[in-house]
Amino acid sequence: MANIIIQVSKYLIIILMAAYTFSCFSIFTRSYEDEENKVLIRQDVLLFMIQITAFIAMYFATQDLRMMFIYGALAVIVMAVILLYNLIYPNVSRLVVNNMCMLITAGMIMITRLSAQSKSPYGIAIRQLAFVVVGIVFGLIVPVLIRR
Repeated sequence: MANIIIQVSKYLIIILMAAYTFSCFSIFTRSYEDEENKVLIRQDVLLFMIQITAFIAMYFATQDLRMMFIYGALAVIVMAVILLYNLIYPNVSRLVVNNMCMLITAGMIMITRLSAQSKSPYGIAIRQLAFVVVGIVFGLIVPVLIRR
């Protein structure tokens, strides 16, 4: 059963990434702001679907519950980034924020997968998650300080 879930998730992640990429380009064809907002919300949904699919597949491959804790932390961080950037910077490009979150997600998926086989399992992934948090906090605070 685990093998089937892992194999199906590979194709599902490819399809979800293709849909996300298509929505990145299709946003430029929208002429109204409400249409753009629907595409941006769709991107957020696809982003979280990619996360959950990848981490469930990694959980079934490793049978380690720590994988789901890393997923939970990553999901909270990505949700906080999306909300805080929109709250602190109302004129921010949501497309750029979504793509930043997608790159963070892709990087964390790869690092978590690679760190599962290291000497201290998931130590590298947790350290990288801490770096992500520090970078995001720094990226949120410095422009506000410069503006003042």
